[in-house]
Amino acid sequence: MPLVNIVVVLLLVAANGFFVACEFSLVAVRPTRVQQLKRAGDSRARVVEFLLKDLDRILSGVQVGITMSSLALGWLGEVTLAGMLQPVFESLQVPWATAVAHGVAITVAFLFITTLHVVLGELVPKSMALQRAEKVALVIARPMAVFMIAFGPLIGLFDSASNVLLQAMGYRATAGHALVRSAEELRLLLHQVHEHGVVTPREARMLEGALELSEVEVRQVMTPRRDMVCLPASASLEQVLEVVRSRRRSRYPVYEGSPEQVIGAVHAKDLFRHLEARLRLAERGERLPPFDLRAFVRECLFVPETRPLADLLEDFRRQRVHLAMVVDEFGSVQGMVTLADTLEPIVGEVRDEYETAPVAAPLGEGGLVLDARLSLHDLEHQHQIELPAGPGFETLAGFMLNRLGSIPAGGESFLHDGLRLTVLEMEGRR
Repeated sequence: MPLVNIVVVLLLVAANGFFVACEFSLVAVRPTRVQQLKRAGDSRARVVEFLLKDLDRILSGVQVGITMSSLALGWLGEVTLAGMLQPVFESLQVPWATAVAHGVAITVAFLFITTLHVVLGELVPKSMALQRAEKVALVIARPMAVFMIAFGPLIGLFDSASNVLLQAMGYRATAGHALVRSAEELRLLLHQVHEHGVVTPREARMLEGALELSEVEVRQVMTPRRDMVCLPASASLEQVLEVVRSRRRSRYPVYEGSPEQVIGAVHAKDLFRHLEARLRLAERGERLPPFDLRAFVRECLFVPETRPLADLLEDFRRQRVHLAMVVDEFGSVQGMVTLADTLEPIVGEVRDEYETAPVAAPLGEGGLVLDARLSLHDLEHQHQIELPAGPGFETLAGFMLNRLGSIPAGGESFLHDGLRLTVLEMEGRR
């Protein structure tokens, strides 16, 4: 009888290890890799994919299996081992041995079974599953599927009972495998993997920038209205080409009547193609068609200045448009933002085909000469200088005006957190 019990104890330890391996391997395995194996003809991968489709319920089944095997192991294991050890202690020729034999045997059995359970039933299978998630998942898939079929009704009953209890306590039933983390926690994890060399510094900056997309509003990266180069829809070809030649932008908003009435935008390359076609016609002596700028106008979006960049990026992708006009609560155009602007938090500053790099001139003893039109967001990412944004301003100029309280004349200076900011010169009121 003890031999049979010992075999059952070992099987219970193995069962516990099996369920632990199920849990960690199914959570860690990559679904894309499972699909590759499925396409390669591995029938086990089909079962793994089936389990992953209902992972919440599978993890509930795993917990049921772990609980059942653990309870059975504690009940049978301690009794079996204690029964084997008690005669040993009673046979000792010590006066107190018989009196304490049962208690000592139970204590030793408890410690031994606990060690067996934790080491062989928990830690070892967990480590194996995490290091070889794919192989372990393929091995456990079919037995786990059979277990789910056999104990499906019981698992469903437990799930229902837990959901009712959670709702009664004011909580919402959540996915068993979902690990919800805040953006700040993800940044901490990103910092850790960067420190361990899992990602390069450039990759870490890009990933951190991607996390910021939902926190950055379009007004923080837009080109303000006074810096926009717009074209009237009635402009002649000569006027348009002169603006393109002198301002060297890739896209130009087009307005009808007044700059507030933007009807779309033209791309410089479309104008160049048209000019090339007109030159070919002129060389052949053919009559040139009248020029109408409206024929080259492409659609652009109109978005509120508070729209997050992540949402705008999705708008660009869905509508296949690369330019948006930014409007305030009254519908007035405040600026424009391009696809490149939305990507700058991830990849850094993106200049178009004609844009020249802004100059940040060094100024002795660690100083910098900067264009005050630089946004506070770009100032932080490009020069690691963090200044607080406030209501009504998003640029270095706005911050300085807010602190000075008046339009400077040049030469004004103040300190902010040990950083001295000085107005070197003004261009009108800019």
